[in-house]
Amino acid sequence: MKKVALGLVIALIFLILVSGCQRALQTESQKFTLRIKAEKLSPEVAKAIEVGDLIREKTSGSDIGKITSIETTAALRIVPTDDGRLVATSSPYYKDVFIDVEGEGVFTSRGLKVGGAILLVGNPVEFATQKATFRGTVINFKKVD
Repeated sequence: MKKVALGLVIALIFLILVSGCQRALQTESQKFTLRIKAEKLSPEVAKAIEVGDLIREKTSGSDIGKITSIETTAALRIVPTDDGRLVATSSPYYKDVFIDVEGEGVFTSRGLKVGGAILLVGNPVEFATQKATFRGTVINFKKVD
């Protein structure tokens, strides 16, 4: 009976130590770069997103980081041809915007945690800057050395 109790105490201490180490690892903030693709934005919204702006995740209100570069292209659209085929062509109006961001966050097994937001590649997210709000998709992120 004493051996079982001693074994349980040792197992409990081990679990406490392991969970404490995991928490310490998960709270270490690291610099990252992040790329967002915002599709089919109106030209007015695309122009309102500027290098140097702070960008935040709108739902949680968490600051993600600072915009370091922006690439704007004509959005693609699918249109039917006279013979019934579908072809991709450039939109004369809408813009696709690629936004590079630098910030600090915690890399976890659940994704990149920045404030109260958890960002994953492929998830659509509502973002906001000082002048614009838009839906975008995180297309990659990585640690910065």
